[in-house]
Formats: sequence, C-alpha cells, structure tokens
Amino acid sequence: MIRHVLQYARDYEQAIEWLSQTDIPCDCLLLVCGVNNEQMLVIERTPKKYALRPGVNGRLAVTNDYRIMKAKSEVDETNVIASTSCWRYRRITSLLEREIPMTAEQCFRYLSDEKVIMQITEQQMVFQPATDFLEVRKISI
Repeated sequence: MIRHVLQYARDYEQAIEWLSQTDIPCDCLLLVCGVNNEQMLVIERTPKKYALRPGVNGRLAVTNDYRIMKAKSEVDETNVIASTSCWRYRRITSLLEREIPMTAEQCFRYLSDEKVIMQITEQQMVFQPATDFLEVRKISI
C-alpha cells in the first residue's frame, strides 16, 4: 500500500486519504509529511479504523504509541516498545520544543538521543520531501 501511495497519489491529500481509509492487515503508525511545512501528521491505524494526529507548532513526533486512538489491546507493560513509548515521546517532544532540527545531522542527533533510541533500533531514516532528500543509517548500539 505504501509503495502504491508513493507511486500513484497525485498529492498529499490523496496520500492521506489512501493511507487512512484503505483496509490493512495490522495496526501501525504512519508519520506522513508533504512538501510544505504544514503538511505533517501521524496516522494511527488499526485494520479498519484510523485517527489523524496533526503536528503542533511545526512539530510532530511518533514513538510507537497511540496518542489519540486506543490500540485493539491494552498496553502490555512487558512489551519494551509499549512500556517505554510515553517517556520516549516526552523526551523527543522536549527536544523539539527547544529547537526544530533543520539539518539531517540534527535529526539524527535527536533520533539517537539515549532517551529516545531503543536497543532494538536497526536503522534510522531522515526524509525531506521538498528536496527529495533521503538518508538511511544503519545503527550499531
């Protein structure tokens, strides 16, 4: 579905429509950005439902947790992703409140912050759609 959206959506609005309203096989969180600064949101998904969480004051973060919509099951506190997402979210939003990263290096620095990154992180990606910039870094923790 994501590949189809990237190839065929005519604009940001259509991408949001397809990503939010197409039935999918599992829960997921999609951070979506367009070519304009105001085009940013997280789509919280279950197979048949969705919620849209827009950026606030030019800032947007997602840390593997549903902030608007409840996931199908309750949070399993033994799950490292679920049990740490709130404090990781608080940390990344506090970094964003201090300064919005303007370069890929600044973005990677925020993503690699010891209170944000997880031990299971394999790679990190920074995209800048307006310039077609994409960088993927393999992580070795």
